[in-house]
Amino acid sequence: MNVMTQLTADIKALSKSKDLVSHTQSVAQTGSWRRELHTGLITWSDGVFGILEVDKESTPPSHKKFLSMIHPEDRDMMRMAFYNSLISMKPLEVEHRILMPDGRIKWVSERFETIRNEMGKAIFISGTIHDVTGRKLAEEALRGKDQRWIQAIDAGGYGLWDWNLQTGEIVLSKTCRTMFGFPDNEIISSVMQFETKVHPDDWIHWKKILNTLFHNKLDRFSIEYRVRGLNGRWKWMLTHAVVSNRTGDGKILRMTGTQADITVQKNSEEQLQFANTVYQAVGDAVMIANGSNQIISVNQAYTQLTGYPPEEIIGKPMNYIYSDRHDEAFKQSIFHKLNVTGIWEGEISIRCRNGKDHSEWQMIHTVYDNNGDTLKRVALFSDITEQKRAEETIRRHAYFDPLTGLPNRRLFQDRLGLEIKRANRANLPIALLYIDLDRFKEVNDKLGHEAGDKLLHEAACRISACVRESDTVARLSGDEFTVILSEIPDTRHTDYVAQKIVTRLAMPYQVAGEMVDVSASIGISLFPDDAADISTLMNNADQAMYDAKSKGRNRFSHFDPSRQLADQSRVNLINDLRGAVTTEQLRIYFQPIMNLATGRIGKAEALIRWQHPTLGIVSPDEFIPLAEDTGLINQIGDWAFKESLRYAKRWSTYYSDDFQVNVNISAAQFGSEHNNLSAKWPRQLQEVGLAGKNLAFEIREQMIFNAATGFMGTLQEFRKAGIQVAIDDSELDSMTLSKYRNFAIDYLKIVQPFILDDMTDPNGLGLSEVIVMAHKLGFQVIAEGVETQRQHDLLASARCDFAQGNFYSNPVTPEEFETLLMQGLKSKIQPSVGKPIESSDHLLLTEQEAIVFLQPHMPSKSVKSWLANDRLSDPIIPFFLVHGKPCYLESDLEKFATNTLKTSTRFIRVDNRLRPERRSRKERRRPAGKGAHLHHGIKRRRRSDLGLHLTTELEHSAGTGLDRRSRPNRTEQ
Repeated sequence: MNVMTQLTADIKALSKSKDLVSHTQSVAQTGSWRRELHTGLITWSDGVFGILEVDKESTPPSHKKFLSMIHPEDRDMMRMAFYNSLISMKPLEVEHRILMPDGRIKWVSERFETIRNEMGKAIFISGTIHDVTGRKLAEEALRGKDQRWIQAIDAGGYGLWDWNLQTGEIVLSKTCRTMFGFPDNEIISSVMQFETKVHPDDWIHWKKILNTLFHNKLDRFSIEYRVRGLNGRWKWMLTHAVVSNRTGDGKILRMTGTQADITVQKNSEEQLQFANTVYQAVGDAVMIANGSNQIISVNQAYTQLTGYPPEEIIGKPMNYIYSDRHDEAFKQSIFHKLNVTGIWEGEISIRCRNGKDHSEWQMIHTVYDNNGDTLKRVALFSDITEQKRAEETIRRHAYFDPLTGLPNRRLFQDRLGLEIKRANRANLPIALLYIDLDRFKEVNDKLGHEAGDKLLHEAACRISACVRESDTVARLSGDEFTVILSEIPDTRHTDYVAQKIVTRLAMPYQVAGEMVDVSASIGISLFPDDAADISTLMNNADQAMYDAKSKGRNRFSHFDPSRQLADQSRVNLINDLRGAVTTEQLRIYFQPIMNLATGRIGKAEALIRWQHPTLGIVSPDEFIPLAEDTGLINQIGDWAFKESLRYAKRWSTYYSDDFQVNVNISAAQFGSEHNNLSAKWPRQLQEVGLAGKNLAFEIREQMIFNAATGFMGTLQEFRKAGIQVAIDDSELDSMTLSKYRNFAIDYLKIVQPFILDDMTDPNGLGLSEVIVMAHKLGFQVIAEGVETQRQHDLLASARCDFAQGNFYSNPVTPEEFETLLMQGLKSKIQPSVGKPIESSDHLLLTEQEAIVFLQPHMPSKSVKSWLANDRLSDPIIPFFLVHGKPCYLESDLEKFATNTLKTSTRFIRVDNRLRPERRSRKERRRPAGKGAHLHHGIKRRRRSDLGLHLTTELEHSAGTGLDRRSRPNRTEQ
């Protein structure tokens, strides 16, 4: 028993430590004593006997004896000190005189304190006593200035010093110089020289003592501190000082004192304290008996083990707690061996205070005095009752699962190894089934672990009922089971057993008064076809199990080597993804989001692309899930956010104050403990000087309804920063839309299938109804995935706010996106070439916009045909009025400028106005001759009649005005 051997060595070391303490006490003229309060038993160390000069054999320790030796004038003071110790929680220190048998007087210094149990009840008083007669004689000598006394004190090992505070001079006796490490010929002219010898930590205490002395006008002080000797080592000093001279106003002029080396005493106290600490803190029960085999002390562990407090057990014989199962002969054999060898070790049965028996391993060591007589016996108890139970439990659990009774992982691997060896000899395959219960965690979380354990036990019984007795069913851990099918005739048998297990495990379970449904996913690996060793066979079965889960659960799946290759490819892709940000492989793309009311690009969705060095462009659908699974989504998301900030800042500065970039956020980013988005991203927004309105975060609907703790708080922090929120992949039914009212969101995104359904299913919830309902709830609607003109027309007629899709533009690079903005969004930087076409306040529409706008008002007509016929008759007159504003087709104005005014300027649409395209002079075509613009055949009218003023950079200009035709506005037809 290695532990017991170590404990034996510890006890021997403790015994040696006690011998060392006894020796150091004798050298330092120090002793220790202890008095049990309930029994009155008192123990003295050899140092106490030495100081009192009594024989320990003829004079047993006695409190009465000690009090009788105290000087009569000091007895009342000592009684009060003992009383104060009982009611005080702090150690006390007193000095008093004792009368020696021959009439001499000794001065001693005592330090003692009361030790209490956990209940706060006083158990015993423990103290130390130190002979300070030499110091007292030194102080008498200082007061009397008697040189003979000074010489006697110096010779006795005490040093004397004198400090003149007026001159700063310090005079040290020879012994004092030696203590401080000053050479005999060195003159101590200032306290600074003395300060260099004192330990830095203690010098601070020195100065505090002196400050107290000076300010409180005390006459004496004592202090313990460390000084460095000639050998460079630190040693402890005890200084007593008295004020020998003051001025009339109380100012100190001179101080005189004694110096004593108390290093040995200090070491003794530390060893005593250490020994007592070890004794009380040791984990095993310790009992100490005297030479008469009576218990004199026990530690806290002993009380916890046996139930006996110290006041009940002290004074009892050592074998008091032995069980009745041990007869007298057994007890005598213990003491016989102790008397012969000093050591006994063995198993015993003890009876505790509550009457219960415990099995203990007991070791008893004898401590002898200098004469070889028995001084103490130290007994160490180790409770091995639980140890025996634990050993039995370990043996029982070494090979079997305690919950289900099935073989555990260790026994399973042993049996699998044996089955592989048998299969090699018999040339028959074996199958390994790896079973994992689906949604077991949900049952555990909902009904509790006790219900989960019952379900596991029932599942183990069902699996065992599906296999032969020769097969092995084991529980590896949690909800994972394995089955070893040995000597299988063919794979059809394996599939039959696997399907049987799947079917049985899918049947409802009666747990905690509820019917619970769980299923199982099973992976199958065959020996020797799939693997030739235990580890690979298990890994392949585990991989096949995950394949079954990925296919929908509640099924079995065989190991597929191609799947293994796919998994390896996935691992390689993850490794490459780790360096994608630092090596600048990621790209940011933007897809325009059109404002259907204005026909302009009002927003853009930021999309990430991965330019792999060897694979080319990797789809986000492929690498984003990997990033979420591995936590790389935080690094990638931060990069995408910063890039989006950069371009949102640029485009809001140069194109439109309200321009907005949509940034996608993954649920994994919110789930990261160290990714404090609510503080980090708004701070970065402020650092670049971008308004919150220029950003919108796109989150999925599941993140709203399955929000973890803290998610909604983060969303609120984004809203406080002005950042808007869009919900992606919404189901868009009436119930879901009503739930959105409780969340801080701004936009709802409609996916393409919903738009297609609206075009094909007239009985469903219509697109227009969804948009109207969203508007009533205060949300704007963004339709994504727009691919055709028809879808665009449908959204425009349904009053959708924004649209996005390849019909407008594929996701493009930032540079390409900026070109799109220049073509369709008014720049804050005006063109430097050519003067713009100016006009009064009017509306400019494309033909498609006009069709979408007019169709609701002309349900029985083909707006496109009507526009074509109407334009043939009069291509420049406004075709309808909106709130008094004339509406023109931009194609009409271009034709009018080209054909009628004979200009060759090409126009682009900017800010709902036509502007001349920038072209070099060589590309421009001049009119045929001066004044050609006056012969276009149109009667001149006032410019205000038409409300249109065209100005070009040509050498001539034309002002044309036409009256409205006298027929009703076409919008009223």
